[in-house]
This record gives sequence, structure tokens and C-alpha cells, in this order.
Amino acid sequence: PPPSGNTKYMPTVSVWWQEFESMHFDFIFTSGLQDTSAKKEIGGGGLYRVKGKFEDFKIEKILEGSSHGIKKINNEYYVVNEQYGIARLDKDLALKSQYTLDTKKRVHGLDYCQDLDIWVSACSFGDSILLLDSSFNVIKEIKFSNLMDEFGGKPQHHTNDLCVVNKKAYISMFSLSGQFKRGYFDGGV
Repeated sequence: PPPSGNTKYMPTVSVWWQEFESMHFDFIFTSGLQDTSAKKEIGGGGLYRVKGKFEDFKIEKILEGSSHGIKKINNEYYVVNEQYGIARLDKDLALKSQYTLDTKKRVHGLDYCQDLDIWVSACSFGDSILLLDSSFNVIKEIKFSNLMDEFGGKPQHHTNDLCVVNKKAYISMFSLSGQFKRGYFDGGV
């Protein structure tokens, strides 16, 4: 309502959804779909860029192949991709190099610890994390349990994404106890 005695006062009402719908955006994301459609085709796994506004936007596929984690450091992007391993892209999203990883472990999340100068990656099919040097060579593998050994080499925790804060890695997984394949989804970090 207008302040008392001021009938000429008309409040300005900002409608948040109008601002939201008219904003411009430019973002990249990864898709872990196993469909290996070509780079020129939109669909399936890969690294994508979406640019524009809601009523007029463009989707571009940057990398083909099932992709998961992504990390930006300075003006470069590092993308976990089942076809490339770790793909390093420049600020214009051009592929500059790739680093082969063990595909049997299905590397998923990825982060970098600047204080220790190491990369950390979660392995969905390894129930583990990998500590990697600057050339993405494995320094050490840390397993969450020996349940994989008990169940014929099949992952029981299914680690997913991670982040590094103050030299500590926080890893998400489907099951802390390793029981998700038996219907007990006690996922956590």
C-alpha cells in the first residue's frame, strides 16, 4: 500500500520471472549418456554448450562420448570423458590434449587440489578415488572397502562426484555401506 496520505505513490513492482525469462546465458555441461553419437549430432553423451536466451538459444556439442566431471582452472577446462580420458580444452573449448585413464574404473568426478598440486577423481566402477599428478598419472588409488573383492570385482558403493576443500576430498556415492545393489540406498558423502 502507498504511504499514508500519499495517494500519488505507486510502487515499482519487479516481476522476477520477466527478468529471468529475458536473461542471456552461456554455459557448458556434461552428459553421461552412453549413446556415442557423433560430435555433429545433438544427443547422447558429451560436453555441450548452450548459449542465448530462453526464446532463442543454440546448443552445440563440443565433445562426443559419455562425459562426467568438469573442472575449470584459469582459462582451461578439464573434462572426464570415456572416449578421451581427461580432455583439456582451452578457453574457446578447443581440444588441446587428452590423457588416457583406466576405462575399467569409469572415472567420474574430478577436482584439483592446488595446495597439494594433485588431481582427485572418483571411480564409479572402482569404488575408489585416484590421486593423479599434473600429467594425470596415478599417484595412488584409495579404495573405500574390499567389498568389490567379495562380490566378484563389481562395485558396491558406486562413487560419483567429488570436491576438494582445504586438502580434503568429499566424495558422493550411492551407498556408504556398499549395499545399494541389494536395495539399501544409504547414499552419502
